[in-house]
Amino acid sequence: ETVASVIFDSFSVHPPVASQSLLERSFRPETVASVIFDIIIIDYILIIPIASLIKIKSDMSDEVSKAKQAAKTFKPSDVDGAGPATIFDKLLSGEWPTDKVYEDDQAFAFRDVSPQAPTHILVIPKDRDGLVSLSNAREDQKALLGHLMFVAQEIGKKECPKGFRIVINDGEEGAQSVFHLHLHILGGRQLKWPPG
Repeated sequence: ETVASVIFDSFSVHPPVASQSLLERSFRPETVASVIFDIIIIDYILIIPIASLIKIKSDMSDEVSKAKQAAKTFKPSDVDGAGPATIFDKLLSGEWPTDKVYEDDQAFAFRDVSPQAPTHILVIPKDRDGLVSLSNAREDQKALLGHLMFVAQEIGKKECPKGFRIVINDGEEGAQSVFHLHLHILGGRQLKWPPG
């Protein structure tokens, strides 16, 4: 119901007396209470989602800013093109704790510390070997890429039985903020389309 419909409904429930002005008819106690309640509901329904959208927009802006900064500071090494150690190296070494979901000899999966969906898991190769982004993949890494995708879908099926999305951010405009290839598994809610 809208404010207008509440006022209209109050007129039909309590027909106006001919001698009452529109102002007097609009401000009956029951009408005012209904209108105030309606405004509170409108605030709850509209402002909460708008606040959520602002937060999402802010989160996206932060992630884009991180990606732009990471792209500026990333300097590939002469040895393997991998550049300096990343946060993922600290997680793999156990230097920093992580909520591990899966591990084998090639892949490591863990829950994202800043989830963008109820389920947000990252799958990474344990040995970066120059695989800083998808666009840096070499011919000899095809099997590893397939394995990472297979691991991601296995985790996705288990964690998000109603469906999930796999995302790989690549480069500055792809909003890649960590230069160690990683697959995002997102799910646990209805995802929107188009992304980005």
